[in-house]
Amino acid sequence: MTTTSDAAAPARPRSIAFVFPGQGSQYVGMGADLVARSPAAADAYARADEALGIPLSRMILEGPAEDLDQTINAQPAILATSVAYLEAMRAEAAEAGVEIVP
Repeated sequence: MTTTSDAAAPARPRSIAFVFPGQGSQYVGMGADLVARSPAAADAYARADEALGIPLSRMILEGPAEDLDQTINAQPAILATSVAYLEAMRAEAAEAGVEIVP
């Protein structure tokens, strides 16, 4: 009986899901360490700023907390930060030859 090792088997796509946090999880400085090390994350924040027409990333990274905590700002800030983490992860995976498609 011949068996095929896992190493010889063709790669199969795997299912993956991402769950992002909701309102109340925001805080001034969230994502700062990520932006410092990931150009893909910094680009995601820049795209959010451009799409919204406001310096959202500055509010996320520098505050003030009173502004960030307002629903009108908190919701897009959390989404922008979540997308920044996703884009950073996708970029790092791509460097390793792995494509992440949620």
